[in-house]
Amino acid sequence: MLEFISSLLDGAADILEKYRGRMTGGDIGFKSRRDLITVADSESERYIVERIRERFPDDSIYAEEEERQTRDPSRWWFVDPLDGTINFAHNLPMYGISVALWERGDMRYGGIYAPALEEKYLAEAGQGAYKNGTRIHVSDTTELADALVATGFSYNRLELTNNNVEALAYYLMRCRCIRRAGAASLDLAWLAAGKLDAFWEAYLGPWDVAAGLVLIREAGGRVSDYQGGEDYLFGENFVASNGRLHDEFAGNLPPLDPGTATRFTPPEMR
Repeated sequence: MLEFISSLLDGAADILEKYRGRMTGGDIGFKSRRDLITVADSESERYIVERIRERFPDDSIYAEEEERQTRDPSRWWFVDPLDGTINFAHNLPMYGISVALWERGDMRYGGIYAPALEEKYLAEAGQGAYKNGTRIHVSDTTELADALVATGFSYNRLELTNNNVEALAYYLMRCRCIRRAGAASLDLAWLAAGKLDAFWEAYLGPWDVAAGLVLIREAGGRVSDYQGGEDYLFGENFVASNGRLHDEFAGNLPPLDPGTATRFTPPEMR
């Protein structure tokens, strides 16, 4: 299965490369002022969905842009065809493709590819996590003061009370430093590889975190929602760490604004 996921990532990367640095105004659309969608997002998603449909016609698919269809409720694909769209539109290299497969009651497989950085991450439950074929592990950092952590911000941050600015200021004064790459999937892959020590962000979609959570678990890390619970895939609040620093974040982050979260409806998973 990982070979198939790897091939999906390669094919989608070829599509993105076709557009990188070459898009015109007509190739970029707007979900909102700060939330872009490009022709590259759409073509990449269409390619991945068509390939999955060819090989697994009965599987269910939950993709970022258009495809959300229940078929077999025991197998779900989570697809982010271009994570870091703003970076991509501005020709910055921090963007990637994320594909994960949920089956038998758990997220079983995950793949993240950052083609401009030539970094491909693959993981299977119980089989470890790998970057470009080499096994990876989370960091061994134990003190927040020594930690390099990452976060991100919602597209509708101007309308939110909990827009992550307060938490950013709090942790910025307590950790070694904070990074904001603009692509959550890459933050999670880098955490799995030991480059980052922790990550938190609210208002994420399930496609943003599905593959990354497999990588982090298999690399020895921990994932949860803001309260340390299990509502991280559809709950729109996500914490990941090397495990040693998890309690510094879980339970200490402010809740989402009441009534403002999208609350992506979970598909029927059984």
